[in-house]
Amino acid sequence: MNTLIASLVLAAGTVLQPGGTPPVQPAGGQTVEGFEIDLGEAELLSFRDPSLVPSWATKPEDRNAAIGYLTAQSNIPKLLMEAIGEIDWDKVPTSGEAPESFAKALKLLREGGELAVESCLAASSREKCDFELAYEGGISMLMPHLGMTRTLARLLRFDARAQLIEGHADKAAQRVAAMFRMGRHVTNDRVFISTLVGNAISSLATQEALVLVNTGKLTPADAALLRGAIARVVKDDPFNGKASLVMERDLFLKWFEVAMSRGEATAKAAAAMYSDPSDKMYSDPSDKEMQSHLKGLKGESLTREIARAREGYDEVIAAWGTPDTTAKLIAINSRLERGDFGVIARVAMSAFTKSWTNVEKQLKDLAELDELLAAITK
Repeated sequence: MNTLIASLVLAAGTVLQPGGTPPVQPAGGQTVEGFEIDLGEAELLSFRDPSLVPSWATKPEDRNAAIGYLTAQSNIPKLLMEAIGEIDWDKVPTSGEAPESFAKALKLLREGGELAVESCLAASSREKCDFELAYEGGISMLMPHLGMTRTLARLLRFDARAQLIEGHADKAAQRVAAMFRMGRHVTNDRVFISTLVGNAISSLATQEALVLVNTGKLTPADAALLRGAIARVVKDDPFNGKASLVMERDLFLKWFEVAMSRGEATAKAAAAMYSDPSDKMYSDPSDKEMQSHLKGLKGESLTREIARAREGYDEVIAAWGTPDTTAKLIAINSRLERGDFGVIARVAMSAFTKSWTNVEKQLKDLAELDELLAAITK
């Protein structure tokens, strides 16, 4: 049933009729809050026509996927994600009877969560995705979309398995493909943690895609759909890792420069970032020394330290994605600990080795999955 028609019925208890004629209650349909709906007729009316889009409105191909994901999240039943969280996935089959915990979550999904899934599917197919983060906040910038998209990925995975159990491998493939595309969308904000979240969503999608492959139920068209989604992930700069490093370098160093110029209190707070948050007395002498050094930065000394930190970031950016990335990052981290890139780098930069290891593993898993899917398309 068309979701817009359904929402109109549920909100107003009636269906609008042209020309001011009174609403007509169709016969032989389904009752929703006392109103009878003919599902067959509703489906006939669920067509889309581009001529209906006003000239001033955003065209479908130009719409922002971020709004679609927000719509999806707002339509998830309150208890659904809790129910999905209780599922032991090792006990969930690919056909036959699902465990009670899975059935409980499925009931909640079918009773009111399908609009969330549909919104996700539509949003993931769009090219544009901009969560419009408040970059002007620097390190205090909020990123609630990261938790939201991880929740939506879990929802899509759940419905993919439900569709598979019900015998709809094609619909399961559509949901997994949407997970891959959403994982790429998440990284568009070019914040490094978004790269890691996008990687995690892609990993979850890969796990479910392998389940589909192993059932032997995927058609060549299903496999081609998944391969197309994977191609959007691995092209150019996978998960926007390098782009995120460039953005974080520029954003943090500029933020630090601005913070140090906003007075002694702000400079002191910025310096306090280098400390053990569990020890308010800063018992480690190196913490005290680091903070003292940071608080004293101004003028030429601040400019010099920012330049040294930029050099450290540049080393990581140059190493990212090369054949020997891991070895290079280990060497860079050793130099960071020795202080080669200055005091600000000690605050701003982390050890990127583990992050790269996770990305590298996922790229390898994606390549292996793509080979399996390619065999199905032949």
